[in-house]
Amino acid sequence: MRLRDLLASPRLGLTLLTGTEHLDRTIRWVYTTDLRDPRRYLSGGEVVLTGLMWRRDAADSEAFVSALASSGVAALGAGNAALGSVPPDLIAACSRHDLPLFEVPEDVSFRDITETILAAVAPSLWSERAAGLATQLDRQRDLVTAVASGAGLQDLLPPVAARLGLSCWVMTATGRVIAGTGVLPAEVRGLIAQRYLTLERLPQTVTVRGAQEFTLFPVGPSGAADRRLTGWFLTFASPEPGAPPVSREAADELLTLVTLEWTRVRERRAVERRLATELLRCLVSTVDLGELRAHLLTYGIGVEETFLVAVATVTAEGTDPALPDQRVSDQRGEPLAVGILDELVDGPRAVVAGMQEEAVAILPVPAGEGEKSIAALRSRAQSLEPGLPPRRLWLGISGPATGAAALRGAWEEARHAHRLAVIGARSGGDGAVGPVRDAFGAGASGAGVRTSGSSGARPGRWVTVVSGDELTSHTLLLAAIPEATRRSFHSRLLQPLLEYDRTHGAELVRTLDTFLRCSGSWSRCARLLHVHPNTLRYRINRIQELTGRSIATFADRVDFFLALQVAPDAPPVGHPETPAR
Repeated sequence: MRLRDLLASPRLGLTLLTGTEHLDRTIRWVYTTDLRDPRRYLSGGEVVLTGLMWRRDAADSEAFVSALASSGVAALGAGNAALGSVPPDLIAACSRHDLPLFEVPEDVSFRDITETILAAVAPSLWSERAAGLATQLDRQRDLVTAVASGAGLQDLLPPVAARLGLSCWVMTATGRVIAGTGVLPAEVRGLIAQRYLTLERLPQTVTVRGAQEFTLFPVGPSGAADRRLTGWFLTFASPEPGAPPVSREAADELLTLVTLEWTRVRERRAVERRLATELLRCLVSTVDLGELRAHLLTYGIGVEETFLVAVATVTAEGTDPALPDQRVSDQRGEPLAVGILDELVDGPRAVVAGMQEEAVAILPVPAGEGEKSIAALRSRAQSLEPGLPPRRLWLGISGPATGAAALRGAWEEARHAHRLAVIGARSGGDGAVGPVRDAFGAGASGAGVRTSGSSGARPGRWVTVVSGDELTSHTLLLAAIPEATRRSFHSRLLQPLLEYDRTHGAELVRTLDTFLRCSGSWSRCARLLHVHPNTLRYRINRIQELTGRSIATFADRVDFFLALQVAPDAPPVGHPETPAR
């Protein structure tokens, strides 16, 4: 049906306002809307009918018409019931964008126009779609056969996409590409993945870098916001800004292919998870080293390789991250951290399984590339932050360990790092664990703990990462000690000072803390506390009398320092020029 045929209908009485040079345009369908931007529902060739309810001022007309023109619609029909007439700014916008515009009389319903168009276009359209569906089904049978014979997604996706004239990629929540039709820059992948994690619903078209448009479709059930952290999605690139979005038929054909691969991967991982669970049980038990080596070989991992071990948990905001019964599980009852850690390690020989509500991963890494692999894990964990709220991810990573004999030690180190991440969040808020200096201001290079982010950067609110090589010796020991023991040690040594401070307002605890941060410098400490040196000496003597300890001895200084670190409300230790109390 051509536009001139619709306008010639005496029953409708439509009046053309602009676009006489486009009367031979072909009408493929009809769509009624009052959305300000209906592009996601248009595929080109439609007559769009609107009651102008979207219009508030003249600027709205330009935005609306621009959206229609970019979608390739055949014409726009505007009802005059709401405003009494078609506004001049809408006519001008249609003229600028070469979009035919006709006025619908108040006594003519949009239903009458819709029935007229459908009566003309439906028979040929359904015939065309039936033929296309038959062809699509034939192609899908061929795809199923190819997948069943072992063909990989990276082999099948590019030719299918090329036949449909599309550029597309299958991606994960971290921006990792499973398969695609070309190279997509890392920055663009990261931006697309962030939008995927935060969109309220899918599919949807998003704009990246202010110009590039991508349409995102969920793969499997990953469209739900709480499943996207561990899911896949398929993204199509628009050939140019404002181009019509990919048709649902083309998307469905590629989604069928991708879903087949996604299902196959999930089934394979279910089998691997059982083998991984047995390996991890062997790791944490008392079996001999020979049995552990045998399990590694069964999993295809050499016994003298270099490994990283990671431990992760996910908890809901407002719950105690140290309690196992507060950790979040997925729809199948498996710890959510298992699926997340599976994505973070991203290795064909990585071992990932759940152990007592936490996730554990063993990741073989090339010799000499342990630090690089730790940085990659940290970066991927940070990339998930937009999709985590209201959940929090806690991740502990061991340092590189070589050989099966070192694997148990690496697992213990990863657990301690994970525990320290939780402890740091409890004491420092938002997961912040600051750099730690020794009791005498030695401040060794690299001492302390850095959480997610580079040194000196504020860590993310929803992701806390601590790696084993970032633990100083005493913080590693403190992380391994039960909380009740730490509290008891703190109370026995510092309780007399706390009681004295409450009674006399003497600030003995603050004085002790500042004195240790100043490496025992009397003048510097007095300056920071704004007291006379004699006042400082009086306070230190009172501390020694109340505790029975001597500030002059190395052992007692260490005890004082550690007691301050395990205080229930101890903030992260900062620079000595900034007293914590």
